[in-house]
Amino acid sequence: MASNSQLYLITAEYLDQLKLSILDAQTKLAEGDEFLLDHATFLINSFIVLACTYIETYIKDAFDQCVDKFNQSLDDIKIPSSIIVWATNTEKYKKKDRSPGQYFKIEKNKAYKDYIASISGNIEKTISCFKILDLDLTTSEQFENLKPQIGTFIENRNIIVHRNQSASFTFGDLAKRIEVVKEYLAAIDEVIMSKDYLN
Repeated sequence: MASNSQLYLITAEYLDQLKLSILDAQTKLAEGDEFLLDHATFLINSFIVLACTYIETYIKDAFDQCVDKFNQSLDDIKIPSSIIVWATNTEKYKKKDRSPGQYFKIEKNKAYKDYIASISGNIEKTISCFKILDLDLTTSEQFENLKPQIGTFIENRNIIVHRNQSASFTFGDLAKRIEVVKEYLAAIDEVIMSKDYLN
């Protein structure tokens, strides 16, 4: 198994801090803290939304880093530009002032930024966005096993945000779910780290 990326380690640290906050709130609630007695549902909902924000941020940042590494690997390619022009035989590739890798780089233009903005924690969208980079998340048994739990978690976030309803979680349930989120992101990270051009 490849080691985890720096991005995953940072995200896992944020999730660990969130879990500590959740467990602290659970302890204070058990001790009868009035504020928590009055606002437990609001805090649980906030923690769910924050955890899902961490999922989405990791996915977007991981995708963006993959594109950067892909583009860098194209810079390192040692193919004469005349071969690319000959092989592709299109006007787009006939500019002689470009290095060979420049012909195939993913440009971070408005369309790219719009695509990144459309990425969410939605599992099917996550699978699709990484498939573009030849990363098949469904090859990970861990990813496949965690999909139902993460899907339910994301749906709970959507219920909170889009329908202004509460999720039916306790602080204890949520602390356990944070560990599931970490495992899910670790599964994605493992697939990414398994690609040679991304290391």
